[in-house]
Amino acid sequence: MTNDNRMYKALPVAKLAISAHSVDQYGVGTKRLRIGRSISRLRTGQRSHNKVRSKGIRRQKAGGASQMELSIQELAAKHSASKDANYLSFYASQFDGIRHQIKNVIELGVQGGGSVKMWRDYFPRAQIFGVDIDDCSAAAQGERIRFFQGRQEDGELLKMITDQIEGGQFDIIIDDAAHFGLYSKLTYEHLFDGHLKPGGTYIIEDWGTGYWDDWPDGSRPDPVSHEMENRDVKDTKFIYREDEATGLLPRTFHSHQCGMVGFVKQLVDESHHGAIKTAIPRRTSKFQYMIVTEGVVLIKKK
Repeated sequence: MTNDNRMYKALPVAKLAISAHSVDQYGVGTKRLRIGRSISRLRTGQRSHNKVRSKGIRRQKAGGASQMELSIQELAAKHSASKDANYLSFYASQFDGIRHQIKNVIELGVQGGGSVKMWRDYFPRAQIFGVDIDDCSAAAQGERIRFFQGRQEDGELLKMITDQIEGGQFDIIIDDAAHFGLYSKLTYEHLFDGHLKPGGTYIIEDWGTGYWDDWPDGSRPDPVSHEMENRDVKDTKFIYREDEATGLLPRTFHSHQCGMVGFVKQLVDESHHGAIKTAIPRRTSKFQYMIVTEGVVLIKKK
């Protein structure tokens, strides 16, 4: 490896932790940051998949025989995948019915390699691609798994990966990487339009880092008790218009915009893009729908 930006290698597979040398160009800082799973503060459970286990699903095989398929919770425990129990339950609600239909999955950020093995076994017909800034290939390897070492926002790396799959498109893209708003936005811009299938699913994990004042691009929210609190002050943080009922109607509401939170709120704008009359050219949203949970954002592409 030479520099942090351009060195990546395809290995036989694995999560994105980030260190200071990979963020200095954005002025993040100089001390080493182990980001991948310090994220556990954001998640409500600590390795809680070990405590929450759903029963496996019995699937009929050809010829009348049946076998038990392990649930995503059981697979996470089996492979020591660092996923919160709430995340796993949410994924089960979204994917249990289509497990055998998924063909290509990429996860950006695969620290330890357990999650790619979980996805491999959960989607038994899928090729699983993992990306991480660290070399996790020793742990993240196996049948139907490929690992690439590099940075999540590296367009050349992402192109090299997408060139290796038929049609260059994924069924599911999971961003569980650096949890920096800029990096996640660049990854989204590289992958969503051209490399996610119509009807595919784009997932962003741990977006709440934008609420942390000790996170490089996060900040503690400054809550405002009421939009009307400064309505008589000219130098107000809100914009008002005249209203019969209230006298002044706030047109602008206080909103936290830092880091991942700010990026997610840009995605909210995309979810109803058709209402933006000033957009050139005018178009409808690229999303069928967008689900925001405490920790996970899921977007279904049109």
